Amino acid sequence: MAAPFAATHKAVEVGTGFDAERRKAERGAVGKIRQVLGEQLERVLAVAYYGVDNAFWEHERGVMTAAMLPIIGAIVRKAIEFAVTDLNEQVNVGVDRGSLEANLAKWARTYTYDLIKGIDGNTRKAVQQAMENWAITGGPIDELKNMLEPTFGKTRAELIAETESVRAFGQARMETWKESRVIVGREWRTAQDERVCPICNALNEQQAMLGQPFVTSFGEFWSEPAHPRCRCWTVPVIGYTARPG
Repeated sequence: MAAPFAATHKAVEVGTGFDAERRKAERGAVGKIRQVLGEQLERVLAVAYYGVDNAFWEHERGVMTAAMLPIIGAIVRKAIEFAVTDLNEQVNVGVDRGSLEANLAKWARTYTYDLIKGIDGNTRKAVQQAMENWAITGGPIDELKNMLEPTFGKTRAELIAETESVRAFGQARMETWKESRVIVGREWRTAQDERVCPICNALNEQQAMLGQPFVTSFGEFWSEPAHPRCRCWTVPVIGYTARPG
């Protein structure tokens, strides 16, 4: 378990515009993700009468990764812009923008690949179940399309955009804090209203060093989000000890 900070370490109140900026990035991603999912649905329907095999899904993984990487990359670039500007205004420190962008570009590539593996697994299960049900009913192709709407429709696109924009902004902010050389950790914050879940409530105001996870009875969390549609954020902890009293 990671050692907690001393009580004298101070969390810096940066990121007052974080949620607004993240939501802008999220809104920009929703339409693009809907298009990506819609195009995948059309490819599934095109082979529905023949069935979908492992070769089909392997190809889809490559197509979806190539389509999603620019979307995640755009969110990351927006997050970098916000994080650098915000930290500089509040703490007045500079960061190596080139190094930061290189680190986050590498993260975006690796993360997008892992993200698509997760999306792909859930999609495959949903498609298989829908096709089995469709085979039993013997209905037209539009019936299958309707069965698959939750998997490829607006609600799922919104869920992916919201969750991944939180994750990308969180990662960008954390990498920016590392580059600052004065931020030593971060503090978890929640909305503190009736919608806060037990997982996030346990994380609220917990501090963790950069490079170490937040630890609760629910598990370890490296950064927000703690779960899909998580509304939490983190603030940096500056590397100095406050004067007593």
